[in-house]
Amino acid sequence: AENSPEINVSALDWCDESTWPTALVNGQTDIIVGSDLVYSLDLVAPLINVILSMLNKDGGKFVYVTTDSNRAGFSEFCKGLQDAGLAVVKQKPPAKFLKNPLRSKDSAIFDLHFGEIRDQSFHMYTFTRTK
Repeated sequence: AENSPEINVSALDWCDESTWPTALVNGQTDIIVGSDLVYSLDLVAPLINVILSMLNKDGGKFVYVTTDSNRAGFSEFCKGLQDAGLAVVKQKPPAKFLKNPLRSKDSAIFDLHFGEIRDQSFHMYTFTRTK
């Protein structure tokens, strides 16, 4: 359809800009979605750089879903995005985000691959670029 959004999925090396899709850099991305990205303080600055390089400067959003654990670098990551001018809203993800996504709805396979969804608490952070 004429008004259908364009969706791109990319694997990239946060530390190597040559792996970044050129169509997405320079603030051309309206929404970035991520989950469980921060595990190390060493990668906080490169990840923030990727997000800021790609995110639309006029209201672009980065939606991040993660467990309620104290992973290394997480507080520094949130602070770095806020220091860069992104406002943050923390909320529980919608219940449908935590349901079995498998077409077969097979509980055993769901538990095997996504068992942590039932065992842990999650939050969704929406960072919005305001400057």
